[in-house]
Amino acid sequence: GGTGAANKLDDYEEGTWTPSFSNTTGTVTGSYIKIGSNVFYAAYLSVTSVTSAVTLTGLPFSADYQHLPNVLFLDSGSNYYSGLTSSSGSAIFATSANGGALSLASNIPFTWSNSGADTIQVTGTYRTNS
Repeated sequence: GGTGAANKLDDYEEGTWTPSFSNTTGTVTGSYIKIGSNVFYAAYLSVTSVTSAVTLTGLPFSADYQHLPNVLFLDSGSNYYSGLTSSSGSAIFATSANGGALSLASNIPFTWSNSGADTIQVTGTYRTNS
C-alpha cells in the first residue's frame, strides 16, 4: 500500500542467462526475474550425459549470501526425483531414501537416457548487490 515515491518500483528486469552445469553435457537454458535486490531464477539442463558430481555455477547476478535452491530431476519415463544442494547452493545432489545426499553419476539418481529426454531443473531465490 501507500502512494509515495518510496513505493515506486524502479528496478525490475527479466532476462535469460546461460548457467553452467559441471561434468554434464546437454542443452542448457536459464531465465531470471530481478526485482530490486531479489533474484528469482530457473536453470534447466536437458541431459545427454552425467559423468560425476555436478555443480551449478554462473548465476545471473552475484549472490550476497549462501542460498539453497530447489532441485528436481525428471527421467524420460516421467518419474520425478528430488534433489538438494550443498550449503553454498552450487553442488547438486540426489536425495537418498534415508534423506542423505548422493553425488550425481551416470546411474544416480537413475540411469540417464543420454537422449536429452532427462532433465535437471534448479530454481532459486537470492539477494544481490548488483
